[in-house]
Amino acid sequence: MKSILHKAAKADIVDLPFPHLVIHKALEDDFYEALASEFPPADVLLDGSELFSNRQYRYPASKILSDARISNLWREFTAYHVSPDFHSEVISLFGDRIRSLHPNLETKLGKRLEDMASSIRFQEAFRDIALESQFTYGAPVTQESRYVGPHIDREVALYAGLLYFRLEADDSTGGDLEFYRFKSSERAYAKIRRRVPERYVEVVKQIRYQRNTLVFFLHSPESVHGVSTRSVTDFPRIHINFVGEFQDKVFDLSSYPEARELLDQ
Repeated sequence: MKSILHKAAKADIVDLPFPHLVIHKALEDDFYEALASEFPPADVLLDGSELFSNRQYRYPASKILSDARISNLWREFTAYHVSPDFHSEVISLFGDRIRSLHPNLETKLGKRLEDMASSIRFQEAFRDIALESQFTYGAPVTQESRYVGPHIDREVALYAGLLYFRLEADDSTGGDLEFYRFKSSERAYAKIRRRVPERYVEVVKQIRYQRNTLVFFLHSPESVHGVSTRSVTDFPRIHINFVGEFQDKVFDLSSYPEARELLDQ
């Protein structure tokens, strides 16, 4: 099975504002359309959860792989993207950037990135890195709103990937991924969701929520991103979320000031 990264090359990686790549038509059209036609319905992805406007709901690989309601094609796709082979693809592509961002990571691990053992998050005993490939369902919007503004992902996370499956009839606006850079040397992060005050950052890149668009990026204290305001719509915002995470922190935000203005938000 061809992975989401099969069209990517090191030359495609953009280093600012943090290492990332964007691939339009990441999958071949026929393969993408087959996956899109078999995308699980909302009742499966919600898994009994109450639906709230513009909230994100995730259905992880640990459930996908054993759920007979999920098509064989999707289970095969998921299995590959939580496999050692996919981990090897990520390291082959981003290894140099990971070493530059996190120069002490291999020392902490006691091994090279290429020698790390992977496991399936929430399903297998934790090895060096746990991989995730999960359905993400952004609920329809009853009042124009933003799911999340500028923030940093969890400190144990090494990378994030998003492959968009926007519905063809979806005529809503917003829901685009935004990349930010800090305006100066000043930094502050909220402990809850690691949010960053908007006065510290500015948008430098916006990746539209479009069918078959892949965004893949590395995490660090500089990897500030968010999602633009979504219009009122009956359509969900759906994508696959790819994650690689460690048991211990890849980077540490504890030495930075607390963004106290965000504490009660």
